[in-house]
Amino acid sequence: SSEDPLNFPVKLADQMMALGGSVGSSDSAPTEAEYTVFNELKTKIDAQLAAWSELQKKDLASLNEQLKKANVPFVAPIPPKGAGAM
Repeated sequence: SSEDPLNFPVKLADQMMALGGSVGSSDSAPTEAEYTVFNELKTKIDAQLAAWSELQKKDLASLNEQLKKANVPFVAPIPPKGAGAM
């Protein structure tokens, strides 16, 4: 719906896809402003990926240990598509 951004704020992935669409649809090199936006988004995405990695390493391991003690199945993140495929 055209009103989705009003109800659901645009997230980092959407912003990166919009930037990619803008850069990809041009016949010229990316502008300085596009490089600036890319670097800002990359910094934010890198921070989110680091937080996700930290959560998986510490919080998820702790949760699984508690679940194991309670004899409840553990929680595992879904691996990215193509991970481990050769």
